[in-house]
Amino acid sequence: MIRKFSVFILLLASPYAVLSQNSNVPSDSRQEDPYWVERAKWADKSEELWNIQEANPTEENKKAYEDAQRKWGEAEGAYREHEAQRLHEAWLHAPDSKAKSELESELVSNAIRAGHDDIVDEVAAGGPFKYTEIVLSSESTKINIRVIRSFDDLTSRTIGAEYFQVPSIYNQAPVIRRINKDRFELWTEKHGWLFDSKGSLANEAAIPRKDGHGQGWFGAFLPDGRWITTDLWDFDRTIHFFTREGKWRKEVKVGLVIWARGDVKGKGWVFDILNNFDSPQFWVGPTGEPAKIERAELWTRCNLRDVRALGYPVPDAVLSDDGKSWLEKEGMGGHGTFAGHSSYKFNGKTVIRRNQYNIGFWPGSKNVFIGEHGRTFLYDENGGFRGWLAADYLADSSDSSSILVQSRDGRVASLGNDYKIGSPEVFVEQESAPATPIRLFDDLALGFFILKDHLVLASYKAGE
Repeated sequence: MIRKFSVFILLLASPYAVLSQNSNVPSDSRQEDPYWVERAKWADKSEELWNIQEANPTEENKKAYEDAQRKWGEAEGAYREHEAQRLHEAWLHAPDSKAKSELESELVSNAIRAGHDDIVDEVAAGGPFKYTEIVLSSESTKINIRVIRSFDDLTSRTIGAEYFQVPSIYNQAPVIRRINKDRFELWTEKHGWLFDSKGSLANEAAIPRKDGHGQGWFGAFLPDGRWITTDLWDFDRTIHFFTREGKWRKEVKVGLVIWARGDVKGKGWVFDILNNFDSPQFWVGPTGEPAKIERAELWTRCNLRDVRALGYPVPDAVLSDDGKSWLEKEGMGGHGTFAGHSSYKFNGKTVIRRNQYNIGFWPGSKNVFIGEHGRTFLYDENGGFRGWLAADYLADSSDSSSILVQSRDGRVASLGNDYKIGSPEVFVEQESAPATPIRLFDDLALGFFILKDHLVLASYKAGE
């Protein structure tokens, strides 16, 4: 029965499935809608031919059923295109914001089905989109970097530079974390490095991994150099504790540990375990047993500005600096029509965008940015759209009120919470070799870069 209802399964794969099926067109008027009539005709015909094929599975019956399925798909596409255009016109001419809001979910649903990303953009912007771009200047200033350490085994070709931003259990990209103002760390499947605020090596960990892979987070230091890992043996569901010197100390069986990091005070580690569709959060110290904590403590116990929305199964959310507002991401299905799209909820507003985890609040503000594959959408604390730019969030600026954004060609500029864009800068070594920032700690004037296809840790200073 799977083939028979395959189209309907796709329809139900989204939070907007009910809205998208129950069109604004009244049921009695649908009989006069030629697009709906054609769609319904081939849906019924497909079901009829399916039953015939089931009862008498011949090549002729199979071909007739497949032809009906194709025509049903074509009719479905034509209907969604018609609905997207009809609802778009109604939305554009809605008399007020309330009327617009009532149309938005169904409009976006049909626009996605019809492949109209331009309409999705327009709804996300709340009106005309193409004139709201915040443009980076074409001129830029060079900033020289000084390489502190090179990681010769880590290259953009073997890892993929884009994955440095989104560690997860689904790739083995290096993980970079800012533990607190004085410590940051880099982890790979078999190795970890802990650095101080000057970029000097504070400790190093050689993970005695057997056949496990580290569940995508690999390991986590405390500021004093003690560290933990999981998955020494594949899916061992255990946290392994090590001393600063790298000696195994103890293990705790907790379940499949999908995310962990040291807390900001250096007292222990916050972690998640996978538990069916729930992911409880816990804290554990170097001694004692794990204790369950409240959801918000995953952020507040850690360096809050560094806890990103990392995707399933880690909670898809970011907490504002004051701990009072959430920016939450909810997927709209892992396959089917809505695959690749998510709804983002914040400040009483819901926005549909393509999947992206580069989202957050401005430092010390409830202004929101939502990244999307080389574009970033900007909203104020009231949910009002304030523009977009062809760049991605890279880091917080050292002024504690701006963010740094990076264009596809490597230019970096500051963006204030007043939405004013600074002059772009490009990072280079010895005035020539381009260095692509992967992660910046602007308050320390340190960062990780791809330089000559290798990952390096380097310092920098504007004007040099």
